[in-house]
Amino acid sequence: MLWNFNVVKVRGGGHICNYIMIILKILQAAAKDPDLVSTEYLQRLGKTKNYLFLKLLLRSPLSFYELIQFGRSKVNGIAVVIPSLKDERRMTLRIDANKKNRNLDCFVSHEHVHLLQGRLNEKHSKDIKYPDLLISDTKKDDKFLLYLLEKKEVEAKLHEVVLSYYREKKELPLTIEGFLELLAGSKKFGCLIILILQIKGIYIKPDIITYHERDVIFAEEFSYMLSSIKDADSRYKFITEVLTVMYGNLINYYGDEKSSLSFMMQIERPNLYDALYIEEKTPA
Repeated sequence: MLWNFNVVKVRGGGHICNYIMIILKILQAAAKDPDLVSTEYLQRLGKTKNYLFLKLLLRSPLSFYELIQFGRSKVNGIAVVIPSLKDERRMTLRIDANKKNRNLDCFVSHEHVHLLQGRLNEKHSKDIKYPDLLISDTKKDDKFLLYLLEKKEVEAKLHEVVLSYYREKKELPLTIEGFLELLAGSKKFGCLIILILQIKGIYIKPDIITYHERDVIFAEEFSYMLSSIKDADSRYKFITEVLTVMYGNLINYYGDEKSSLSFMMQIERPNLYDALYIEEKTPA
Protein backbone atom coordinates (compact mmCIF):
# COMPACT_ATOMS: atom_id res chain seq x y z
CA MET A 1 0.00 0.00 0.00
CA LEU A 2 1.43 3.41 -1.04
CA TRP A 3 1.70 5.79 1.92
CA ASN A 4 3.46 9.10 1.34
CA PHE A 5 5.05 11.30 3.99
CA ASN A 6 6.83 14.66 3.98
CA VAL A 7 10.42 15.28 5.08
CA VAL A 8 11.04 18.91 6.06
CA LYS A 9 14.79 19.68 6.05
CA VAL A 10 15.88 22.57 8.26
CA ARG A 11 19.13 24.10 9.44
CA GLY A 12 20.08 26.96 11.75
CA GLY A 13 17.01 28.95 12.80
CA GLY A 14 14.85 27.13 10.27
CA HIS A 15 13.50 24.83 12.97
CA ILE A 16 11.79 27.87 14.56
CA CYS A 17 9.77 28.54 11.40
CA ASN A 18 9.04 24.83 11.14
CA TYR A 19 7.59 24.69 14.66
CA ILE A 20 5.41 27.72 13.91
CA MET A 21 4.07 25.91 10.82
CA ILE A 22 3.34 22.81 12.93
CA ILE A 23 1.33 24.88 15.45
CA LEU A 24 -0.62 26.55 12.63
CA LYS A 25 -1.44 23.14 11.13
CA ILE A 26 -2.66 21.89 14.52
CA LEU A 27 -4.87 24.96 14.94
CA GLN A 28 -6.20 24.56 11.40
CA ALA A 29 -7.06 20.90 12.09
CA ALA A 30 -8.73 21.73 15.42
CA ALA A 31 -10.86 24.43 13.76
CA LYS A 32 -11.93 22.10 10.96
CA ASP A 33 -12.55 18.93 13.01
CA PRO A 34 -11.19 18.17 16.52
CA ASP A 35 -10.99 14.49 15.54
CA LEU A 36 -8.14 15.38 13.17
CA VAL A 37 -5.90 16.11 16.17
CA SER A 38 -4.23 12.96 17.52
CA THR A 39 -5.48 11.46 20.77
CA GLU A 40 -1.85 10.97 21.86
CA TYR A 41 -1.19 14.69 21.48
CA LEU A 42 -4.31 15.65 23.44
CA GLN A 43 -3.44 13.20 26.22
CA ARG A 44 0.01 14.74 26.48
CA LEU A 45 -1.57 18.19 26.83
CA GLY A 46 -4.29 16.94 29.18
CA LYS A 47 -6.98 18.45 26.95
CA THR A 48 -10.39 17.24 25.78
CA LYS A 49 -11.94 17.93 22.36
CA ASN A 50 -14.52 20.39 23.71
CA TYR A 51 -13.71 23.94 22.49
CA LEU A 52 -10.42 22.50 21.28
CA PHE A 53 -9.51 25.28 18.86
CA LEU A 54 -9.89 27.94 21.57
CA LYS A 55 -7.90 25.88 24.07
CA LEU A 56 -5.04 25.32 21.62
CA LEU A 57 -5.08 28.94 20.47
CA LEU A 58 -4.72 30.23 24.03
CA ARG A 59 -1.84 27.88 24.80
CA SER A 60 -0.06 28.28 21.44
CA PRO A 61 2.87 30.30 22.93
CA LEU A 62 3.41 27.50 25.46
CA SER A 63 3.07 24.89 22.70
CA PHE A 64 5.77 26.66 20.72
CA TYR A 65 8.13 26.56 23.71
CA GLU A 66 7.30 22.88 24.32
CA LEU A 67 8.06 21.97 20.70
CA ILE A 68 11.49 23.55 20.98
CA GLN A 69 12.17 21.65 24.19
CA PHE A 70 10.89 18.42 22.63
CA GLY A 71 13.26 18.80 19.69
CA ARG A 72 16.18 19.42 22.03
CA SER A 73 15.28 16.49 24.28
CA LYS A 74 15.50 13.94 21.46
CA VAL A 75 18.54 11.76 22.05
CA ASN A 76 19.96 12.25 18.57
CA GLY A 77 18.07 15.43 17.68
CA ILE A 78 18.56 14.89 13.94
CA ALA A 79 15.11 13.65 12.93
CA VAL A 80 11.91 14.40 14.81
CA VAL A 81 8.26 13.42 14.42
CA ILE A 82 5.67 15.45 16.31
CA PRO A 83 2.59 13.17 16.57
CA SER A 84 0.12 16.06 16.63
CA LEU A 85 -2.31 15.01 13.90
CA LYS A 86 -4.29 11.80 13.67
CA ASP A 87 -2.86 11.06 10.23
CA GLU A 88 0.58 12.56 10.83
CA ARG A 89 2.83 12.54 7.75
CA ARG A 90 5.36 15.22 8.62
CA MET A 91 8.97 14.58 9.68
CA THR A 92 11.59 17.21 10.51
CA LEU A 93 15.20 16.56 9.55
CA ARG A 94 17.77 18.88 11.15
CA ILE A 95 20.73 18.81 8.78
CA ASP A 96 23.05 20.80 11.05
CA ALA A 97 22.48 18.44 14.01
CA ASN A 98 24.33 15.66 12.20
CA LYS A 99 27.69 16.42 13.83
CA LYS A 100 29.13 12.94 13.19
CA ASN A 101 28.11 12.82 9.51
CA ARG A 102 25.96 9.74 10.00
CA ASN A 103 23.82 8.30 7.21
CA LEU A 104 20.68 10.45 7.19
CA ASP A 105 18.70 7.69 5.47
CA CYS A 106 18.69 5.65 8.68
CA PHE A 107 17.17 8.56 10.61
CA VAL A 108 14.46 9.06 7.99
CA SER A 109 13.74 5.32 8.09
CA HIS A 110 13.68 5.33 11.90
CA GLU A 111 11.22 8.22 12.11
CA HIS A 112 9.14 6.77 9.26
CA VAL A 113 8.47 3.77 11.50
CA HIS A 114 7.27 6.20 14.19
CA LEU A 115 4.81 7.64 11.66
CA LEU A 116 3.56 4.17 10.76
CA GLN A 117 3.20 3.18 14.42
CA GLY A 118 0.49 5.80 14.79
CA ARG A 119 -1.60 3.93 12.22
CA LEU A 120 -1.80 0.72 14.30
CA ASN A 121 -4.77 0.77 16.64
CA GLU A 122 -3.10 -0.73 19.70
CA LYS A 123 -3.61 0.65 23.19
CA HIS A 124 -0.11 0.65 24.61
CA SER A 125 1.86 2.60 27.18
CA LYS A 126 4.75 4.81 26.10
CA ASP A 127 7.12 3.42 28.75
CA ILE A 128 7.52 -0.09 30.11
CA LYS A 129 4.91 -0.49 32.84
CA TYR A 130 7.00 -2.71 35.11
CA PRO A 131 10.73 -1.98 34.68
CA ASP A 132 11.61 -4.51 37.40
CA LEU A 133 10.53 -7.30 35.03
CA LEU A 134 13.50 -6.43 32.82
CA ILE A 135 16.11 -4.39 34.63
CA SER A 136 17.75 -4.53 38.05
CA ASP A 137 17.54 -1.86 40.75
CA THR A 138 20.98 -0.59 39.75
CA LYS A 139 19.64 0.26 36.27
CA LYS A 140 16.24 1.68 37.20
CA ASP A 141 17.54 5.27 37.14
CA ASP A 142 19.28 4.89 33.79
CA LYS A 143 17.15 7.33 31.78
CA PHE A 144 18.82 6.45 28.50
CA LEU A 145 18.07 2.75 29.00
CA LEU A 146 14.46 3.49 29.91
CA TYR A 147 14.20 5.58 26.74
CA LEU A 148 15.60 2.72 24.65
CA LEU A 149 13.04 0.35 26.19
CA GLU A 150 10.05 2.49 25.19
CA LYS A 151 7.82 0.39 22.94
CA LYS A 152 8.10 2.68 19.92
CA GLU A 153 11.88 3.00 20.25
CA VAL A 154 12.52 -0.75 20.48
CA GLU A 155 10.41 -1.32 17.36
CA ALA A 156 12.14 1.46 15.43
CA LYS A 157 15.60 0.11 16.29
CA LEU A 158 14.49 -3.43 15.50
CA HIS A 159 13.38 -2.10 12.11
CA GLU A 160 16.94 -0.98 11.37
CA VAL A 161 18.18 -4.50 12.20
CA VAL A 162 15.48 -6.08 10.02
CA LEU A 163 16.24 -3.70 7.16
CA SER A 164 19.97 -4.50 7.36
CA TYR A 165 19.14 -8.21 7.13
CA TYR A 166 16.76 -7.62 4.21
CA ARG A 167 19.42 -5.72 2.25
CA GLU A 168 21.56 -8.86 2.44
CA LYS A 169 18.91 -11.60 2.09
CA LYS A 170 16.31 -9.79 -0.10
CA GLU A 171 13.47 -11.45 1.82
CA LEU A 172 12.13 -11.61 5.36
CA PRO A 173 11.51 -14.72 7.49
CA LEU A 174 7.94 -15.54 8.45
CA THR A 175 8.65 -18.12 11.17
CA ILE A 176 9.90 -17.73 14.75
CA GLU A 177 12.96 -19.82 13.91
CA GLY A 178 13.75 -17.61 10.93
CA PHE A 179 13.36 -14.45 13.01
CA LEU A 180 15.77 -15.76 15.67
CA GLU A 181 18.28 -16.52 12.90
CA LEU A 182 17.79 -12.97 11.63
CA LEU A 183 18.77 -11.58 15.05
CA ALA A 184 21.66 -14.04 15.38
CA GLY A 185 23.11 -12.85 12.07
CA SER A 186 23.95 -9.39 13.40
CA LYS A 187 27.69 -8.70 13.38
CA LYS A 188 27.20 -6.39 16.37
CA PHE A 189 25.10 -8.42 18.83
CA GLY A 190 24.47 -11.75 17.11
CA CYS A 191 26.89 -13.57 19.43
CA LEU A 192 24.88 -12.37 22.44
CA ILE A 193 21.65 -13.64 20.85
CA ILE A 194 23.23 -17.03 20.12
CA LEU A 195 24.55 -17.30 23.70
CA ILE A 196 21.16 -16.44 25.25
CA LEU A 197 19.39 -18.99 23.06
CA GLN A 198 21.99 -21.71 23.72
CA ILE A 199 21.48 -21.36 27.48
CA LYS A 200 17.86 -22.34 26.84
CA GLY A 201 18.82 -25.24 24.57
CA ILE A 202 18.10 -23.48 21.28
CA TYR A 203 20.96 -23.79 18.78
CA ILE A 204 21.34 -21.62 15.71
CA LYS A 205 22.63 -23.37 12.59
CA PRO A 206 26.11 -22.23 11.49
CA ASP A 207 25.21 -21.21 7.91
CA ILE A 208 22.91 -18.28 8.76
CA ILE A 209 22.97 -14.98 6.84
CA THR A 210 25.26 -12.46 8.55
CA TYR A 211 25.16 -8.71 8.02
CA HIS A 212 26.51 -5.36 9.21
CA GLU A 213 23.91 -2.84 10.36
CA ARG A 214 23.65 0.26 8.21
CA ASP A 215 24.15 2.51 11.24
CA VAL A 216 26.65 1.36 13.88
CA ILE A 217 25.28 3.60 16.64
CA PHE A 218 21.73 2.23 16.34
CA ALA A 219 23.19 -1.28 16.50
CA GLU A 220 25.23 -0.36 19.57
CA GLU A 221 22.13 1.01 21.28
CA PHE A 222 20.27 -2.22 20.53
CA SER A 223 23.20 -4.21 21.91
CA TYR A 224 23.33 -2.04 25.05
CA MET A 225 19.61 -2.57 25.63
CA LEU A 226 19.95 -6.38 25.39
CA SER A 227 23.04 -6.57 27.58
CA SER A 228 21.40 -4.35 30.24
CA ILE A 229 18.52 -6.77 30.86
CA LYS A 230 19.01 -8.21 34.32
CA ASP A 231 19.47 -11.96 33.71
CA ALA A 232 19.51 -14.73 31.09
CA ASP A 233 15.87 -15.74 31.67
CA SER A 234 14.65 -12.16 31.19
CA ARG A 235 16.79 -11.73 28.09
CA TYR A 236 15.39 -14.93 26.61
CA LYS A 237 11.82 -13.83 27.29
CA PHE A 238 12.52 -10.41 25.83
CA ILE A 239 13.83 -11.96 22.62
CA THR A 240 11.14 -14.64 22.23
CA GLU A 241 8.10 -12.83 23.68
CA VAL A 242 8.73 -9.12 23.07
CA LEU A 243 10.89 -8.82 19.96
CA THR A 244 8.83 -11.48 18.16
CA VAL A 245 5.62 -9.49 18.66
CA MET A 246 7.36 -6.29 17.59
CA TYR A 247 8.64 -8.02 14.46
CA GLY A 248 5.06 -9.05 13.69
CA ASN A 249 4.05 -5.40 14.13
CA LEU A 250 6.80 -4.34 11.73
CA ILE A 251 5.56 -6.72 9.04
CA ASN A 252 2.17 -5.05 9.46
CA TYR A 253 3.72 -1.58 9.14
CA TYR A 254 5.43 -2.76 5.95
CA GLY A 255 1.98 -3.35 4.49
CA ASP A 256 1.67 -7.16 4.69
CA GLU A 257 -1.17 -7.57 7.17
CA LYS A 258 -1.80 -11.19 6.16
CA SER A 259 1.80 -12.30 6.82
CA SER A 260 1.84 -10.30 10.05
CA LEU A 261 -1.25 -12.12 11.30
CA SER A 262 0.20 -15.48 10.26
CA PHE A 263 3.45 -14.74 12.13
CA MET A 264 1.61 -13.49 15.22
CA MET A 265 -0.38 -16.73 15.42
CA GLN A 266 2.89 -18.55 16.16
CA ILE A 267 3.34 -16.53 19.38
CA GLU A 268 1.64 -17.56 22.60
CA ARG A 269 -0.15 -14.59 24.17
CA PRO A 270 -0.52 -12.91 26.59
CA ASN A 271 3.19 -12.81 27.29
CA LEU A 272 5.94 -10.45 28.44
CA TYR A 273 5.14 -7.97 25.65
CA ASP A 274 1.61 -7.57 26.99
CA ALA A 275 2.84 -7.26 30.58
CA LEU A 276 5.32 -4.53 29.64
CA TYR A 277 3.38 -2.43 27.17
CA ILE A 278 -0.30 -3.20 26.67
CA GLU A 279 -2.77 -1.02 28.54
CA GLU A 280 -5.24 -2.97 30.63
CA LYS A 281 -8.86 -2.60 29.62
CA THR A 282 -10.95 -0.77 32.17
CA PRO A 283 -14.26 -2.45 33.05
CA ALA A 284 -17.33 -0.88 31.47
